[in-house]
Amino acid sequence: MFHQRVDSEVADWLEVDGTRLRQILFNLVGNAIKFTAQGEVTLRVQWVGDIGASQRVRVEVADSGVGIAPERQASVFEPFAQATSSTTRLYGGTGLGLGICRQLAQRMGGSLRLHSVPGKGTVVAVELELPRSSPVRSDAPALRTGPTGAVVQPAAPHCVLVAEDDPTQQVLMQWWLRGMELDVEVVADGVAALERWQVTRPALLFTDERMPGLDGQGLVRQVRLREAQLGLSRTPIIGMSADTDGLRDLPVDYLLAKPISRATLQAAIAMVAPALLVAPGVVDAAAARARADVPTLSVLASRFGSEEVARALAQTLRSSLEDDLLALQREWQQESMQAAAQRLHRMSGGVGSVGMTMLSAELRELSERDAPIEEAQRVVVAIHLRACIAQLQRLTP
Repeated sequence: MFHQRVDSEVADWLEVDGTRLRQILFNLVGNAIKFTAQGEVTLRVQWVGDIGASQRVRVEVADSGVGIAPERQASVFEPFAQATSSTTRLYGGTGLGLGICRQLAQRMGGSLRLHSVPGKGTVVAVELELPRSSPVRSDAPALRTGPTGAVVQPAAPHCVLVAEDDPTQQVLMQWWLRGMELDVEVVADGVAALERWQVTRPALLFTDERMPGLDGQGLVRQVRLREAQLGLSRTPIIGMSADTDGLRDLPVDYLLAKPISRATLQAAIAMVAPALLVAPGVVDAAAARARADVPTLSVLASRFGSEEVARALAQTLRSSLEDDLLALQREWQQESMQAAAQRLHRMSGGVGSVGMTMLSAELRELSERDAPIEEAQRVVVAIHLRACIAQLQRLTP
């Protein structure tokens, strides 16, 4: 049985990092339920004291489950450790995620403590000092409506949503993505992922192929359908599976084969959402260069005879750049330097023929380099190319 309790002294509105707190509770409640075959799990928010305009609160997750022996309680905070080997065999997985939860609490200026008695249960308490708030924030982003009149939430610029039902993979994805300084939210099935996607509008969505309820295929189709219905920009989606053939015909941007490593994860992000890996100023600079470099429709029409021809040319070039960018990043990932150099040279000629002189010069210089192109430079090039693709898309709505 699951209980929720909030002390009456706790303020109605407190300001908190919702992404981090949600992830802590996701892990703690999930663990409590997982290790409590019979009995109850309780989530309680307790008032500790008032400190000026803030409140000290304790968020406790208590269960009546198997508990943890005193000599093992310190080790469960290590990455991917469990209390005993028999726990692993009985419940599956390789980690409780308590180490990650403690790190998240500390980044919020708080603490996380554990008390457990074998056979009687476990209590994990997160203590935080939170400023009082109000129900309406003057700096909250404005909502807009889509063509159907439905409310559309603005996209979250550095939020990554992961739909994955395996506990081990959940912990690994959190660990790696947070190490890239990204805000991460993990859900265990496609239904929850679709709900969170509609609320948070993440900058990137990862989805496993096989999940309970709504699987990865259904999730991708629902996201693309709602984007079309509401006139939303396309969310980059990376599909994950041990057998990627099951996702090959879906409108995803990249297929990531399991088992996943940090290197393959970062490479996938660099392919479909490179802006997440660099400072915002780099993205802004690339957008400015693209606006200055991509000719207007009127310039293309005067050069090639008509606006109709200009639109067709811009659309063809955009499609070609999208295909070439994905192929180029694969060649870089596979260290196929000769193939990458040939592609860069061909791309330089193509964009140069329509007047994109800055991008043409950049690609040509890279194609003629003798030294390897560093990863940071590859990401910057990808961002510039995507900015040009976006600018061309504006010419061909």
